[in-house]
Amino acid sequence: MGSVGVQIVSVSLGVLGMIGVIICCAVPRWKVSSFTGSNIVTAVVRTSFSLLI
Repeated sequence: MGSVGVQIVSVSLGVLGMIGVIICCAVPRWKVSSFTGSNIVTAVVRTSFSLLI
């Protein structure tokens, strides 16, 4: 078992990582829509950074 300081740092980094994953999954910029033409499929990525402003 590691020292108390190492355990506190490890738990803190784990919690910070979990918060980062939740934020990355919740940001709406991951929404993608595609438009199908005659033979070409065009993908449009919505880049909305309103949460960062």
